[in-house]
Amino acid sequence: MAITPRSSWAQSYSNPTHSGSGGVAMFMGAKPEAAFYNPSLLMLTDSNESVVITLSSGSVSKSSGFTSQLIMDPKSLLNPFFRYSDEKNYLFEKGPNQLLNSWFGSSNLAFLNTQHLDFITFGLMYKGSDVSFSLNHRLRGTSISQVARGWYDTAFSATNETYLLSRDLHQYATFSHEIGVGFAWEQGLLSGLTGNRSKLYIGVNPKFILPVEYMDSDYTSESILANLGESTIERRHSLHLSGSVNSCTNLTSNPFVCTTTSPNWTSITGFGAGFDAGVTWRFSFGSSIRLRNDLRPVSNYQISVSLAVNDIGFITHKDVKSLSIESEEYTSEKSSLQEIDREYLFTPKSYFDFIGSDIQMLSKSGSIESGSITFLTPTTVTAGIGLELDRLKIGVEVQQHTGNTNSNSDYSSIHFGNGIQIIRYLSIRSGLVLKQGEPVVYTAGFGIDTSFLSVSASTMAKRLSTNNAFRPIMMNVGTLSLKF
Repeated sequence: MAITPRSSWAQSYSNPTHSGSGGVAMFMGAKPEAAFYNPSLLMLTDSNESVVITLSSGSVSKSSGFTSQLIMDPKSLLNPFFRYSDEKNYLFEKGPNQLLNSWFGSSNLAFLNTQHLDFITFGLMYKGSDVSFSLNHRLRGTSISQVARGWYDTAFSATNETYLLSRDLHQYATFSHEIGVGFAWEQGLLSGLTGNRSKLYIGVNPKFILPVEYMDSDYTSESILANLGESTIERRHSLHLSGSVNSCTNLTSNPFVCTTTSPNWTSITGFGAGFDAGVTWRFSFGSSIRLRNDLRPVSNYQISVSLAVNDIGFITHKDVKSLSIESEEYTSEKSSLQEIDREYLFTPKSYFDFIGSDIQMLSKSGSIESGSITFLTPTTVTAGIGLELDRLKIGVEVQQHTGNTNSNSDYSSIHFGNGIQIIRYLSIRSGLVLKQGEPVVYTAGFGIDTSFLSVSASTMAKRLSTNNAFRPIMMNVGTLSLKF
């Protein structure tokens, strides 16, 4: 059994109040799903006792944006890879003669598509005067598909080993159930040190993780001009596959069948555990302070400071099937470049079809091994401050994401958010997310909040670097919560 850090998922946005406000968690208030972002927020309400039931809340995010075709075909969003990959004009057809005249250096041209699913299927929260409890079921997954190619011009190299062409296909997916049992309480001793207007809340959300899929695959093919004098082409191939899904049982006959099917949510492939934790300090100020039934002060003017850590834990996948093959072949030709297949790529799916026969032949020469593997889940640490001025809320958070090996490195992001109550029950939210080296992400959302019902929705959008189009990259299907 191997233990390694791996990007099982990134912090997603299952709650539209959270995502519409730039990902600033403290705007969520006391809702069941708040336990996954900062469990101490389960106490962040001025009601004496209450019960909140979340019937549905979730989002789908796609790094390359959404199109009208995707929105009209919601089922395609559940497929991990090819059905939603409709990017046009990523790369285009090149014949053998064009390859020699097209030099792109040592960096491959790559297309990376990442998709996240994050749905709260059911949430229940009870808040008392000094303590809150929550129970949530969450469906969560990440799907990554990357296609890369590089061309190399022999005129720019004096060595005998010159790369003429390289191809690469990488796919990764993981999906799981999460069952969180959160609780939060007021730390009265510390709260009292700064007066009765100050409250300090602490929360923990232990959770059980039941994975339903894990899949990781890499295919690399290189065509090398091994000997200039004899015009010999050396071809190198490597294929590495591993997966715990049922469709991956026979990798030699159909090596990528597990990459083209939707996850089976009823098939459990392992186990895991983890927790989220957080603390929030809230101070009430202003001249309009009133008393609750238990004589505690309540105000429409508040400042809150929070600190949270999410997704500390592990996932173990059992009975993982693995296939690993590397091969070399040499071909002597009069015109070496003419023997390289023409390149074509319209979408990631067409690229898979283009190299599918090579992968099929390569996989038949390998053997399958079975075992288990354990991943440490990537962790997010969040610190933020929020200000509530009657009907206006303003907040900022800094997030540090660690263990994201599929993103090649850890990273941090800054989140700004605001919300304003337009009329008694209607609130409008907006925000932005800043991450170094990436376009600014803009967020927007709305919510209808009554004493019995809460309905809201949100979206995120950014300017895509591929074609300068400005498109939504996250669609929150909304939340429906009942309050008693």
